Amino acid sequence: MSWWSSPIDRAVNDGGATDTYFPRLDPVTFAARGVVPMAQAAFAFVLGVALGLVIRRTLPAMATPLVVYAAVQMTRQQVRTATPDR
Repeated sequence: MSWWSSPIDRAVNDGGATDTYFPRLDPVTFAARGVVPMAQAAFAFVLGVALGLVIRRTLPAMATPLVVYAAVQMTRQQVRTATPDR
């Protein structure tokens, strides 16, 4: 996902217009660039496999990781927005 944003980053670093620039560590930008989407997908997959091995029933084993993953993401977002900027 980062390859498409490299021209934008270069333009901003070279003194281009910054009125549409998002900081790289902005929560929305951070979650959509680099290795973060792959890490989130890997976490969701491992969580689903682990809960599937424990629950051993098809429908609950599919629904539980979805609920747990959504709860983890919401908690992460709450912690990130509650933490003061440095």
